[in-house]
This record gives sequence, C-alpha cells and structure tokens, in this order.
Amino acid sequence: MEVLIWKEEMKVVLIPIETSVRENDYKLYLAEKLKQNGFNAIVGYKGFINILCKYLSNYVYIDKGFHDGVSQKLYKIIKSRSGVIYSLDDEGAIDFEDSHTLYSRYDEDLLRNAEKIFFWGEFQRTLILNKFPNYAKKLITTGHPRFFSKFLQNRKNYYVRDIVQNYSKVVL
Repeated sequence: MEVLIWKEEMKVVLIPIETSVRENDYKLYLAEKLKQNGFNAIVGYKGFINILCKYLSNYVYIDKGFHDGVSQKLYKIIKSRSGVIYSLDDEGAIDFEDSHTLYSRYDEDLLRNAEKIFFWGEFQRTLILNKFPNYAKKLITTGHPRFFSKFLQNRKNYYVRDIVQNYSKVVL
C-alpha cells in the first residue's frame, strides 16, 4: 500500500464542509485521525476554509469536488501559498449511464493540480484512468470514509453494518 508523505512543515490540513448532514461525521473522524498523527486539522464551512487558503501557507487542502471556473481559481491560490491538494470527491458514488457527472467532476485541471485523487471505487478510478492515462500514478481507489467511519459502524442500519463488515479494508 502506498503511503502519502507530506513535507515536514505541512502540519495543517484544511477540510471544507459544504453539506453538514452528510459530511460532518466522516470529516470529523478524518480530522481525529490526522490529529492522532501530529497534524492540525481545521474542519469548517467551505467558504471559511477557502478564505484560510489565502492566508495560511504550507498546508494540505482536502478538495471535495471540482467545479469548473471556481476550482481553478482556488487551486491557483493554494499553489501560490505552497499548499498541496488531495481530492476526495463527495459526489462520486452514483452517476448516469453515460457517466457525464463523473467526467465533469474529474476535469484535467483537477488531475494536473492535485497530488493524489481518491476514488470511491475501482469503477470510478478506471473510468477516469481510461480518459486520462497520463495521470495513473495520482489515481487511488480508497473507498470513502463517509460510508466506513466509526460513526456509521455504531448505527443500527443493517445495510450500513453489512457494508462496513464486508468492505472495511478499503477505508482511507
């Protein structure tokens, strides 16, 4: 398994939240794990986190999805502040038959700017890999902590428990 190594001075990780109902649990869990490994994780409203991108330097930004015309500006700011971008899209589980939503979420601007891009499953990774084979080393299938966090493991939903029991080895 590949280990991600950040520069020693990168001790701050910015984790934006847009829809708290579906994002709070796993992003707080991710922040907890980062804290246990010596990082300072800042979890917050996407607009606030994006303001911090302009004032901090040498940080890691956990991108939550590409938006044409918006993401490019943010990536430019992050790069100008010596930031590193990792992508974990929150909209990657379900798509139409022609996969047009996934294709729009994984634009070449994202692939060029992100250090690593994490995918929900092998189907999504393979789809993007076939379109952009030059970025193969950046594309990693990890699953999504939204479905595999300790918060979900404690819920009573039998379907969620079944997913966790059968697929927990692909957790970020």
